[in-house]
Amino acid sequence: MKARLLLLTCLCFAASLSAQTAAKPAAAAAPAGPALKPVDFKSDPAAMEFAKQAGTRAIGEWMREFVGKQLGPKTFAVVPFSGDIDKGYFTDAASSEFSNVILGTDYSLYTSMNDPILQKLNEEMMQELDAPDRTDIFDEATIQKFRRVNVQGLIVGRIAGIYYAEKPTQSGVQVEGFEQKAIQVRVIIRAYENSTGRILWGAEKVAAVDMPMGNIVVKRDWIMNALLYGGGGLGLLLLLFIVHRMLLGANRPR
Repeated sequence: MKARLLLLTCLCFAASLSAQTAAKPAAAAAPAGPALKPVDFKSDPAAMEFAKQAGTRAIGEWMREFVGKQLGPKTFAVVPFSGDIDKGYFTDAASSEFSNVILGTDYSLYTSMNDPILQKLNEEMMQELDAPDRTDIFDEATIQKFRRVNVQGLIVGRIAGIYYAEKPTQSGVQVEGFEQKAIQVRVIIRAYENSTGRILWGAEKVAAVDMPMGNIVVKRDWIMNALLYGGGGLGLLLLLFIVHRMLLGANRPR
């Protein structure tokens, strides 16, 4: 009788432990794509270098695709990019990428080094980039200014976003402080015909560069939960073993 009562107590304890575990909310499913978060370069200055790499990749992809289309004007100037970083880094990268892509073709790049008027225009436009109500640095007034110099087409870009991208794991489990992150840069670039102001071609390009992983950080409450449930499970197994031995002893012939 005592053995049966003890067995019943063990079963009730096991049922209670299972109910507590089931009552915990299920973990959220892993997102289908990377979760995006804007980059704050002041709080994370190291992210700047990864952003430069990603942005240059996106710009280079745009340049290769554009030159391959062989559209109209052949002499281009790169206009200062809106939303640029580090004193015009992406604008300079666009000029370099365009120069590399057009090697061996009939395209040419007209820069401020070729003409002091273009240098002055670029300086004016760089100042206008800081205007809070300016969403695009290219308008009809800009077209008129560039008509004064020997430029047939303009390449105009905007940095649409620079983000942290947390890559989802295959298992869906993320350890805080050990997420696989990347820097993702989105750029929108258009090529204009200077004589008419019409858009020759435009597209958005996105590129990402993986960041090195940080150190694993395990929260103390996670350890406590592991000890609690692990210790509870071991205790339950020990209790069942004792009950089993008692039942064997009770069933032996006397």
